[in-house]
Amino acid sequence: MNRGQFREDLFYRLNVFAIQLPPLRDRRDDVLPLSDAFLAEYRRGLGRPPSGISRDARQRLMDYHWPGNVRELRNILERAAILCDGGLITGDHLALTAARSAGAALRDAIVAAVAPVSFPGERRPPRRSRPCRRRPSRHCRARRPHRSAISARWTGR
Repeated sequence: MNRGQFREDLFYRLNVFAIQLPPLRDRRDDVLPLSDAFLAEYRRGLGRPPSGISRDARQRLMDYHWPGNVRELRNILERAAILCDGGLITGDHLALTAARSAGAALRDAIVAAVAPVSFPGERRPPRRSRPCRRRPSRHCRARRPHRSAISARWTGR
């Protein structure tokens, strides 16, 4: 509205009653009914619709943490419906582990980027509980090795 791209009168007409809907990971009981509704929708649109979802696949759907919410559920089931080719959707048709490992890989990459770099065999100076009264540059020179010494250790020179 501030940029003038949304009509103000329409905003106030739509903003009569706000509905707060918790994420799918907090509504585990809704996963299977939503899955059945999406499969019924795919049965109308696909040439060879899936016949159903196996017990293993249902359990994996219930155990998954759903970071992408209902859209992720819909996309995973659509992919599984195409892959099963008219049969029963099994746990192998669901792309849940790939989505989870991608999130874990991203989290690990962020942690690795933020973590301090240490070199093999390097001793870290003990942390001081009170602030140092010396000038920081003199303190740093006395307590830490020079960057050339660190690079020499890293390159093996």
